[in-house]
Amino acid sequence: MKASPLSRVRTGALLACVGFAVLHAASPAFSRPATRSQPKPAPKAAGQKRAVKAAPQKSPADRPSLMDPELRAAIKNAPKASDYPKENYAMILDIGSVTVKPDGTEIAEYRIAYKFFNKRARDLAEISLPYNKSYQNLEVVQARSISPSGKIMDVKRSDIRTASPYTDYPLYDDSMYVGFSMPGIEDESVIDYTYRVTSKPIFMKGHFSETWAFNGVTPISLSRLTITTPANMPIRHRVYNEARLKPAFTTSSNGTTKTMVWEVKNVKPLETEPYMPPQYEVTTWLDLTTIPTWEEIARWYEGLAKPQAVPNAAMRATVQKLIAGKTNDEEKARALHDWVTHKIRYVGLEFGLSAYKPHAAAEVFEKLYGDCKDKATLLITMMDLAGIPASPVLVSATDGIDLKEWLPSINSFDHCIVRAEVAGKPVWLDPTDETADYGDTPLSARDSSLLVVKDGGSEMTHLPGYSLEENQADARAKITLVAESGAEIETEIRYPAS
Repeated sequence: MKASPLSRVRTGALLACVGFAVLHAASPAFSRPATRSQPKPAPKAAGQKRAVKAAPQKSPADRPSLMDPELRAAIKNAPKASDYPKENYAMILDIGSVTVKPDGTEIAEYRIAYKFFNKRARDLAEISLPYNKSYQNLEVVQARSISPSGKIMDVKRSDIRTASPYTDYPLYDDSMYVGFSMPGIEDESVIDYTYRVTSKPIFMKGHFSETWAFNGVTPISLSRLTITTPANMPIRHRVYNEARLKPAFTTSSNGTTKTMVWEVKNVKPLETEPYMPPQYEVTTWLDLTTIPTWEEIARWYEGLAKPQAVPNAAMRATVQKLIAGKTNDEEKARALHDWVTHKIRYVGLEFGLSAYKPHAAAEVFEKLYGDCKDKATLLITMMDLAGIPASPVLVSATDGIDLKEWLPSINSFDHCIVRAEVAGKPVWLDPTDETADYGDTPLSARDSSLLVVKDGGSEMTHLPGYSLEENQADARAKITLVAESGAEIETEIRYPAS
């Protein structure tokens, strides 16, 4: 389960472990952590930012559109291919405007425009805007191509399509996407599209989080983010890797709203290098949130998960059978871990709030399937029946990130595992990972930030990655030549215990 390190816009990660499947469209620079194993689209070049519900497409209108002054100026001042001979395109507009209502409802409008230098950029003409139909609404405001001669070709309503991104994976949720193809693409042409998103507050109601990348691996002529909130809404913000970038503040004439604007112009692309640091360490990006602490997120998740950890009679009987004859807690914990890991198959049902809220442990036990947070909740419930304390652990599965250095956001987490207290020692368990033996520190927790959701408290911690001694393999091959029939080859690979 792996993700790019930052997401362009907040839409809510799913705690599915092949999600906590992320509903973010990744920015070209990075995205909030997703997961280590979920098949995800490659991080897109800037632009496709927000997951949303598709609304009836009232626009683009099936009539020629006009070129507004901002786009006209962007095209006039756009870089030439000769300015960036290593690049295939430039982003000439990257604009976001987000209005947050007092109840947390968000109305956001995003505008993206690219200039194509050569045919290798043409993949960008296939637009895919992810959304979640359970709590979001999307309207394509306008989409058009502008030829080198200035001819404008609009995308028609009939050419806009809606589909599901998951077709061959056992993850079922409200994720959809709106797609369309930009017409008349050739070298030196420009594409320009705008879409509007309305998001209902169903996760941590009343709170708001946002991220924005101002640069990346492509030239950007203009990147601007505008945030408007109620004047009394407390909001924290932090710019990483560029201390000089400050917002412009204004307050409405009646004093009810405040607006912050961040803007950069004529940004050169980052030079990519082998083994370079992750882009969140070198890219200029913005983090905003109204969530005061990571503890607040832990309490919110506890309120979702704890009522689901209730056993039934069949589960009690199974636990007693599994721990019968076991002489200590370690033997009991191993038996319970192995049963949940190998008996419960992975299926993610991520509809609405269930993107974060686990299904009832008794339901998972009966149906013998669930996602990572479902399996974690079941294991915790069964551990409790055996007298072994255990807690859910929210995982940020992007290697190397220390979330204590970032502002709080539920979008930071993309997996759920378990920490059990066995014989006075913590044991990290990932019942979703069928290759992780009991007692091994699971791969999902290695070099990751972990939020342990304790009963009435929380702990943010970071586990180290593999040591040199652990991160190796001993491979041996025995080849026996056999007359007239070739050879017999026997291969053995040994890995050290973690």
